[in-house]
Parts: sequence; structure tokens; C-alpha cells
Amino acid sequence: SSSQRLFEIHGRIDEMRCDERCDGACLHKLDLNDPKNFEKARKTVEKTPLPAKKEAEEKLPLCKACGKRQRPKILWFDECYNEAFFRSNSALEAGKAADVLLIIGTQLTTGLPSRMVSTAREQGTLIVRMDPEADLSEPSNAGMLLSKGKSGELLPRIVKELKSLLLEPLYAPLQDLKLVLTEDSRDSSKPTAAATRRGASKGGRTDSGGGPMKATSSSPSKAQTRLSAAPPLAPSSRSQSRSSTGPTIATAAASASSSSSSSLPRPSPPLSSSLSSSAPVGFFVYGTLRPDDDSGAGWTKSFQEGLQGQAARLFGASLYVGNYPELVLEKTCCSVRGVLLTPSVGQGQAAKAVGAAKAKAKAKAGCKAPLEAAASFESVMTQKLADADQIEGYPDLYDRAVVNVTLSEGGQVVPAYVYHRTGCIDRESKPRIYDGDWMSRIRKS
Repeated sequence: SSSQRLFEIHGRIDEMRCDERCDGACLHKLDLNDPKNFEKARKTVEKTPLPAKKEAEEKLPLCKACGKRQRPKILWFDECYNEAFFRSNSALEAGKAADVLLIIGTQLTTGLPSRMVSTAREQGTLIVRMDPEADLSEPSNAGMLLSKGKSGELLPRIVKELKSLLLEPLYAPLQDLKLVLTEDSRDSSKPTAAATRRGASKGGRTDSGGGPMKATSSSPSKAQTRLSAAPPLAPSSRSQSRSSTGPTIATAAASASSSSSSSLPRPSPPLSSSLSSSAPVGFFVYGTLRPDDDSGAGWTKSFQEGLQGQAARLFGASLYVGNYPELVLEKTCCSVRGVLLTPSVGQGQAAKAVGAAKAKAKAKAGCKAPLEAAASFESVMTQKLADADQIEGYPDLYDRAVVNVTLSEGGQVVPAYVYHRTGCIDRESKPRIYDGDWMSRIRKS
């Protein structure tokens, strides 16, 4: 029942109970965490009496069982939680069993709420905190999704989004990946399967036996091709994002893994496609290529050289865990969180990269445009694409596509490369990271 699922861990001011601190009280020296005493303790609970009309007529409330004074059924400062009145142990167990923990209306300065959050972190539970004044830089907020807004406004919107999500099957249909020929020079320079296998031995992904990992089913990718599709649904209705405080990779990584902004997406149907037919401006990284990855992969740091990052999200995708993180493009309301890495050609990151890509396109069309930045951008992209292909074991292990990703700061939508395993894994056999954040995964002890 609803009453059994509600844990009023700090009590109720509109109820009174026997004061166990009084000598001779029926609850004096009683262990209030012993199940044998629960019924006796709870029988002393009464509604707080209405105040007398005149102060002189006020009387001290007395326990009907023993005649000793009563006290409010609340937890005073410096008092201990107990199961009999506050169901504290039950609350802890419910928190351990939860898939999602919402933090609303508390600063986490009291013992039990803090313990529940710590336990949730240890178990890899998804934690969402709603606080209009939350400090995103506080270590206590690390690993949480933060919504800076009023709970009365945010909760109804979350419920609507949840209802929309519940309309989906547990494993959403895969996105349709349409192969088309491309003249993009970066694609024509990608390594062959043999080169990819050689690259794996130079620092790419390998299986537990040390050799290059193999896909569980054949990949549709071929040399000289690129994944492309019709333009995706407009992502403007999906504006929830993680906040970012600057242009560096470090701040982008912190933003991608710690907090979200106050705006929440309004419910919308599952995406038909997140694929893009535009020229990519960078790489959307979501796992061991993220700047803040803590798995110890040897390629994480070297791949960041010459790149800048911004926190971003890829809608229409889910994240699974195999030997490595495995992104699958799906027709879903879900999203994957990560970082958009773009060449460090001046400042402005994604905007500059978009400008460089446009300059290249104009040059091909015979238009005059400053090509220095475009050439630098193109050079870095070509090298990083080759590096990423080796690291990801493309095309033998991971496929790649050009997708639209949404930047956390400003909500700009930009095309980027992403490596994925759509159609190559048995999703039902893989653990899923439900908030789409690699840093939320459960670590192996």
C-alpha cells in the first residue's frame, strides 16, 4: 500500500507519542529497533491535540498507556533514528533496492539521507537531485544528475517524460542504418580490415585474450562508405543538458559526468533517426575516449591531444556494457551522455569547427573563403579519424556513423562521428547504463 511505501524518517509534528526519556514511562529504556517492541511503541502514538482557546487552560499531553508525558513524534537534533517510529532501517533497505533515487527538498546534512545517497553511489544507482541552488562544483554532487529548478515544476514534467518512456518496449527497435556512397576524403582514407587488426595491437581494443575483439555479427560497413540517413527529428523539444563552464576538455568532462541543467525535455515520440547527412565537425565520445574516463585505457590521454571538448548528448541511443562501452542507435527517447571533441583550431570549439567545415564546402563549390583554418581542421580530423578507427577496431568490431549531437551549453545541434555496435550485440545479455553516462556504471571490485 502507499502508506507502507512512505517512510517519514524525521517524523510528523501532528502526532505525539510516549516520551521514553521519562522514568516510569512505558517506553523507558525500550529498544526501539527491536521488532518485538514495535507494536507497543506504535500504540502510544496519538494525534497532536488542538490548542486550548485560553493559554491558562493548556494541559501537558499524557500517554494514555502509562500516564507519563508525551512528546512530538519527530526527530530532534542529536537524537538517533529508530525503526519503531521512523522506519529508518526499512528506508535504507528500500534505497538499496531502488533503480533511481530522487533527492528533493534536502541539503543532505542529516545522517540517514546522506547514508542513503552513499549507498546508492556504491551500488551504481541513478541519482537525480532537484535543487534550485545546487552548487555544481560541490564534491557531494559528483555523479548525480542535477536539475536546478523547483520540484513543483520539475516533477510533473519528469512524470510526463516517464510516461512517454514507458510506451517504448524495454529494448527499443534499432535505428535504420542506410549505407550510401560518399566522396568524403576522410572516409576514403580509413584503414582496411587488416590495417585495423594491426592497429589493435598498437593500442586499440582487444579481447581478454589479447587479440583484436570480434563483432558478434557481421558489420554492414565497407571501405569507401559512410552511414547516412534522412534528417532526424528536431531535437529542440529535448533540451535537458548537463552544464558546462568553459571550453577546455577538463571542464567538458566534468560537465558531462556530474550535473544537468534545470530545463527538462518535454515528452516526445521515440526518435526515428539520429543520423546526419552533414559533414562531421568532431567526435562524440562516450566511453574510454572520454577525457574523464577512469578505466585506465591506454589510449584515452593520447587521443585528446589537439582536441577540445564540450559536454554533449546523443538522443536516440542507449549505452550497454560489454568488455567495453557499447552504444546502440535505437528508436528511443533515451540518450547517451558524453563529450564532443573537435580540433583545436582557435577558440569557439564546435562553432569554429562548423565554420571550417563550411569553408571547405564553399571551396569545393568554387567560392573564395579563408582556407587556413579549414585546412588545419581537415588535417586534424583526418589524423584523428585514423587514430579512432584503430582504437575502436573499425570496421571489425565497432561501426561508425555521423550523428547529430546536442551541446549541453546553448543546445546547438552539430554532426559528429560516433562509434557504435548497432545490430552487433545481444542487448538482453548486456547490462544497460540507464542514464546513458559511462561514469555511472557499476565498477567491478
